Amino acid sequence: MGRWVVLLAVGGVIAACSDKPRPGFLPDEMGDPGQGGSIGVSSGASGSGGAGASGSIAGAGGNGNKGGSAGSQGLSGNGGAVPMPDARAKDGGPPLPLTFDPNEVYLFGTLSEGSCSRDAVANIKAPDAYAAGFWCYHPAYTERIRGGKLLYLNGGAGALSQLLEFVPDLVSSADPSTISYPDDPASNDVVIPTPPCDPGGDGILNVRVGPTGRIVHQCGTPGSKWWYAEDGSKVYQGDLLALGNDDLIAVQVDSSLRGGVVKLSDGVVHPWPAGRIPQAIRSHPNGFHVVLLVQSTGLPQELWEMDANGTATKLGDYPKLPDGGLPNASAALTPDDTLFQMTLLNTFDAVARLTITGASEIIYTEKSDPHVKVNSGSLVTGP
Repeated sequence: MGRWVVLLAVGGVIAACSDKPRPGFLPDEMGDPGQGGSIGVSSGASGSGGAGASGSIAGAGGNGNKGGSAGSQGLSGNGGAVPMPDARAKDGGPPLPLTFDPNEVYLFGTLSEGSCSRDAVANIKAPDAYAAGFWCYHPAYTERIRGGKLLYLNGGAGALSQLLEFVPDLVSSADPSTISYPDDPASNDVVIPTPPCDPGGDGILNVRVGPTGRIVHQCGTPGSKWWYAEDGSKVYQGDLLALGNDDLIAVQVDSSLRGGVVKLSDGVVHPWPAGRIPQAIRSHPNGFHVVLLVQSTGLPQELWEMDANGTATKLGDYPKLPDGGLPNASAALTPDDTLFQMTLLNTFDAVARLTITGASEIIYTEKSDPHVKVNSGSLVTGP
C-alpha cells in the first residue's frame, strides 16, 4: 500500500519480452516508424529486417533495422509500443536505451513493496512490463522526463547528491520473484551536472524540466530557496512548481499552497483562484493548465488555464473518483487534459483516469497484483 497524503504532482514504459504490444516505449535503435507507427523489430518472412511490430499508432509495416531487407507487413498499432525481449546489460555490453514518451503516464513504483532496492518504472497502461535499475535511496515525486529520457535524483554518498539520467539495466515482463535485481544499478546512469550544488555535500534537492527541455534545479543547502539554470546562474528564489514556455513559471506563494504564474522578466505573481490546492500542472502554449482541488470540500477537482498574462479561465470540472475514492498522493495531467489520479480503492492502491467530459474509470489496481506496485511511488509524465 502507498502512503497517503495530498501532494502536488508536477512532473510522467516499456517495451518488454511479451509478444503483446506495450504502450509508450520505443527502443532508440529500431527501424524507423512507418506512417502511423509500425516498426521493424524481429525477423520477418524475408531477411533480417523483420516484420513490423505494433507501434504507438497504427500504420504500415516497419522498415528493416540497420539496413536489413524490409520484412513482411507489420501489425497495425493501436496505442502499443515495440516489444523487447528480456535483456540485462552485461559489464562492457551495450546499454538498453528506451524512449520515454512525454505524452504518456508512467508509474514509478516497486517490484517488492517495502523494499527500497527493487524500484521499477512502467507505463500505467501496462504495469506488468517494467524497466529496473535504480539506486536504492532517492526521493519520491522528483522523477522527470526530458528528451525521451527519465531523470531522477539518487541518494549516493550525500543525502540527495546527484541528478541522473536513467539507463535501464533490466527490461522485462517476468514475474519479479524470478529475476535478479541489477547490482550497483546507478553505475551506468549518466550524471547531469547541477552547479553550484555540491554532490559531496548538500547535493541537489529538486529539479524541474520545461517543455523545451530546459532544466532548473535547487540545491540542498539549508535555508536556500534559489533555483539555478544548468550553467549555475540564479533563476528564481522561492517555491517553483513548474517551468513553462519562454520565461513563464508556476509557483507556490505560501504554506497554504496558494500559487500562481510568474514571468521571470517582471517577477509579478498572478494568482490562481483562491481556496484551491494544485494537484497537477501541465505546460501549454498559452501558459499552464492546472488541476485545482477545492480546499474546503476536497471536491470537485477543477481544470483551469492560466495564461502568460495571469488570466484564469475555468475549463471544466472532473467527475468524482469511482466508488467514492478520494484524490491522494500523486496525479499526472496529459496534453489532452486527461487526469490520472492515485486513489485508494477497497484498501488497494489504484489509479483512476478522469476527463472533464465525464469519464471516470479505474485503469490500475493492486487488487490485480501487477508486477509494478505503487508503494510510495509516483505518476510521471512530461512537462
